[in-house]
Amino acid sequence: MSNNHLLITAPIYYSLASLVSRPRHFHAHAEIIHVLSGKLTLQTEDGEFILCEGDTCFIFPNQLHGYYADVPEKHLMINFSAEYCPEFSDILTKKKPVTNVFSVTDKEGYKALFDEAYHSFYSHSPYAEQLCRGYTLVLCAESLSHLELVDFDPANLRTMQLIIKYCLENYTSKLTLEQMASHLHISRHYISHLFSSEMKTGFLEYVNSLRVNKAKSMLESPEERITDIALSCGFENQRTFNRVFLKFCGVTPREYRKALIHEE
Repeated sequence: MSNNHLLITAPIYYSLASLVSRPRHFHAHAEIIHVLSGKLTLQTEDGEFILCEGDTCFIFPNQLHGYYADVPEKHLMINFSAEYCPEFSDILTKKKPVTNVFSVTDKEGYKALFDEAYHSFYSHSPYAEQLCRGYTLVLCAESLSHLELVDFDPANLRTMQLIIKYCLENYTSKLTLEQMASHLHISRHYISHLFSSEMKTGFLEYVNSLRVNKAKSMLESPEERITDIALSCGFENQRTFNRVFLKFCGVTPREYRKALIHEE
């Protein structure tokens, strides 16, 4: 199999990883995460769901979602385009799960299936691509059999994608609701309504979650001054940064950094 599978535009990608935090976002690929250890919290438009060891979530293309983990965790993940599994393309693009989280009875069998798919993806076998697609089809079919599906209403999808994209590109600056509304030519009241109805959060809450997520990554570097991190992430000053970080993480930035050093 060529190295093209490492590109984000590839039709499929498998990984074994640990996830600290990923704020709510969209992408065009389907995504299946199977938790191997620890706990992972999934956020969708329908609320928050805790995934424990052996639990799985199936995110459909263009479905709003995010993750965070308060304790160390490890998971297997697959991302694939609907076109990679044309047998399920209509389901993946025209339906959505009532709930994205499920747990199978035969946990060992399901994990073994995921393992086979993962290893075939990185295999040097001349039939690696065929094996990978075959296992992915079986994994997709097995996962779909545990989900209740309903019709997908894309009415607000495009607008939400524009809003999320703008936030992701501008959260490190002094981003305001009025500024975004003016740039996107969308009513600020309608944007507030979409945040409330589609994301179950407020505009500032979401922007601050992006800033805190970036700050957590920067705090891993002991050379970075906390004041500089605060300003780099879009906070007006360190005092505001400390208050918001404490609200999201339960500890101050300085305490968070000390905990990271202690873990090492």
